[in-house]
Amino acid sequence: MVSVIESQGFFNFRHSPEFKNKLKLTLSGISGAFMLPISTLAITALFLALGGFLQSVGNSNEGLKAVGQAVKSISFPILQAIPLLFCVAFAVAFCNNDPTYVWGSIIGYLVFLSTQNAFIKPNGTGTEGYKVLFPGAGRDEAGKFLVTRNLGIISLNTSIFGSLLIGGVMMPYLKKNWGEVKLPTYISFFSGKRFIPLAAALGGAWLGSIFLLFWPWIGHGFSWVGNKISNAKGVDSFIFGFLEKSLIPFGLHHMFYSPLWYSSLGGDVVQSLQSPNELNGNNGGLNCAAGVLKDLLDKRELSSAMWHGDSFIGMSAISLPSNEVNGGKKVMDFLDEKGIKVGRFTQGKYPVMQFGLPAVALAMWLAADPKNRKEASATLVPAALNTFLMGITEPIEFTFLFLAPKLFYCFHTVMCGASFALMNILGAHIPSIFSGGLFEFLLLGVLPLAKGTKPECIFIVGGILAPIYYWVFTFAIWKYDLPTPGRIASAITQEATKESNSKVPEKTRKLAIAFGGWDNLGKISNCASRLRYDIIDKSKVNEAGLKAAGALAVKWVGDNHVQVIVGPKAEEINNEMVKWRGEALE
Repeated sequence: MVSVIESQGFFNFRHSPEFKNKLKLTLSGISGAFMLPISTLAITALFLALGGFLQSVGNSNEGLKAVGQAVKSISFPILQAIPLLFCVAFAVAFCNNDPTYVWGSIIGYLVFLSTQNAFIKPNGTGTEGYKVLFPGAGRDEAGKFLVTRNLGIISLNTSIFGSLLIGGVMMPYLKKNWGEVKLPTYISFFSGKRFIPLAAALGGAWLGSIFLLFWPWIGHGFSWVGNKISNAKGVDSFIFGFLEKSLIPFGLHHMFYSPLWYSSLGGDVVQSLQSPNELNGNNGGLNCAAGVLKDLLDKRELSSAMWHGDSFIGMSAISLPSNEVNGGKKVMDFLDEKGIKVGRFTQGKYPVMQFGLPAVALAMWLAADPKNRKEASATLVPAALNTFLMGITEPIEFTFLFLAPKLFYCFHTVMCGASFALMNILGAHIPSIFSGGLFEFLLLGVLPLAKGTKPECIFIVGGILAPIYYWVFTFAIWKYDLPTPGRIASAITQEATKESNSKVPEKTRKLAIAFGGWDNLGKISNCASRLRYDIIDKSKVNEAGLKAAGALAVKWVGDNHVQVIVGPKAEEINNEMVKWRGEALE
């Protein structure tokens, strides 16, 4: 009877508003935490693409090849440390930028790796992979491709999952439960936050042991699933594109796509090349006899972790010093033959960004009253350019998301899925590491053309999407009289304000007042296009005031967290809020 009552109580708790709000906030926090390492990866992609291009066109020009190698080498230290950087990013996000816990996350992750290293032994000379803790029980196959060098330490390739558990779960737990621990007087020096490094080390060792036991099975399963779902050509891409776009209004899309971009769930080159004819050497199953891939992996320029996940695989492929492998096959075609369809979870963005959404902006502008088109241009032109150049879609998507939700969820999401599917079916292989704008398309699609990216496919798919988007939105605007920009007089007027002696810049001051004042703000952060603020009292927030201060839309995640969509200046605006926080507003 007790267990039934307890179960019923837990069931009710799971369905309580408090639990749902906390869950939404946690998921949103995880999604937002990805932005720091993702922005770093965007920079590394630049150097990898340019370096790989210079090497591939260098031919016999040793000087040009050396320059290309030097350019690529800027990225290598960052890429080798990517799991650690993700770990730190999660600690920063969930521990309120407290340096003690950021420091602890580094210690915890290093111990996490070292603990694994003590129990990973090569089988024979290493040509048959590694024994992870104990042999047999279905673990031997995983030992051939799940062991890599992380920061020079032979350990398990846990991609972002180990980072998430240490930086996003363990460190917040230590902060909540052990951050103010009191020790006996004779060791009181290590009380409070000084206890955290020790606790992080012990926690890292414990998690490392858990991963040694379970990860060979889990990681092998991820790799198997990631490679098998590519057999349903186009279907996997459609589902990804549909779901990824559906989650954007909630700010959860980063959390959804990251495992497919950065882990073996998005494909595993190392496992795909596990056959006697294509693997040899003593690199734990990593030495591919397919020409330049073998050379690259032998040199350890990129660890095997960079050959897991759709985005990582794409970056690694375009960084290769040659355009062809295995008897003249283009790099992307070679990988395609091995079941690795580079770009299946990334390239569908490009036709939507460069053709679909700009067509939406054009439809809205032409539907505006002629006398209001100048006003509409002030909203639509920057929004269209943000989408076209940078791949930041929220400014234009939020102009119709709340006006016509069915247009977003029943049309736009389906079209995004179709874009991903068509690009896959046409055989394109264009990577993405950030957002899918024009700059990224030129860098990762056009520049490495000779590697088989097939950038021309974007014009085929975009040519299909653009007229469909234009006519569907034109019809919907007129049919349902949607108040898109320029069709009605601005609903937001500038409120008369009192003379202020505050030294806070006017826009920042208006935002702070609309949020209910500084005292109503908790943790404040931002991602690429939105402010992510914890709120003390929701009733004090003036949404009309936020829009008057420049917000495009306001999205609540529970009762104590708000996401304010402001476009690509989110970082700049948030920095101003941080700078002036606490200053008088009157």
